Amino acid sequence: GKSPFLRPLSLQFVRGSQFAAPWHSRRSLGDMFMGRKQPGKVVVTRGGTENVEVEENYSALERARYFGSSKLSLQRLVFVNELVDTAHEIGYEATVTQLLPIVKQLAGDAEVLVRQSLVNHFGDLAGFLIQSDPERGYQKVVDDVLPVVSLLLLEKASEVRQGAADALTTLASHLRPGERGDQVLMTVISMSHNNDDEDARGTAVQLLNSLAEALGAELCQQFVGVGLVALCEDPAFRVRKATASSFAEVARVVGDEYVLRRLLPAFGG
Repeated sequence: GKSPFLRPLSLQFVRGSQFAAPWHSRRSLGDMFMGRKQPGKVVVTRGGTENVEVEENYSALERARYFGSSKLSLQRLVFVNELVDTAHEIGYEATVTQLLPIVKQLAGDAEVLVRQSLVNHFGDLAGFLIQSDPERGYQKVVDDVLPVVSLLLLEKASEVRQGAADALTTLASHLRPGERGDQVLMTVISMSHNNDDEDARGTAVQLLNSLAEALGAELCQQFVGVGLVALCEDPAFRVRKATASSFAEVARVVGDEYVLRRLLPAFGG
């Protein structure tokens, strides 16, 4: 029979997207993006033939499953923007078993806006997991969230790549020193050695600087400073320029003696 979730509706342009909503539903869409529930029905529509009206009379988990697996990008975007609120509402176990698989799937979403919005929520999602269960939640962040962020660091879409870089910096603050070196730093060093991807090397330069405080003086002296010195001689001018302007935080962490002995000769030469 006909799905109770579907009913034709008229359209209006929404935020530069191909997706649209009637003027009288804009408040509902705003409520959806802010995670607020309204009684009755919420309209999420797409231009062309796919116009849908969604019943609100189901649980937070049912709502997340419905939006997260929708064929409409705007509905998947609603799932992303409600992700952390939904996690708090349904709890740790359901988040791990039901939401994380959808998160992994949406990391490869065809819509850039969905991927970009997703990475912006990883820091809060990691915080929820660790606070809910300090041991198991922490391991879930290391095993499930961190690899997704690392994958998105290699995105061609610059807005997604930048969001992933910001997310990695935030995640590093949640991690223990061992994982900061083994997982985070090794990922960035691997990017800095990617001779076939100038964007990856440029992102690595940014991350080596932004991660300096979380990595600490020892790792910065052993690996980060060495990496920046090597990137000073990168064949791509854009990477060399980024390196010259992206070592202030590293310099603060490693101390004056290291700066004078290792960094200034490279940057000044």
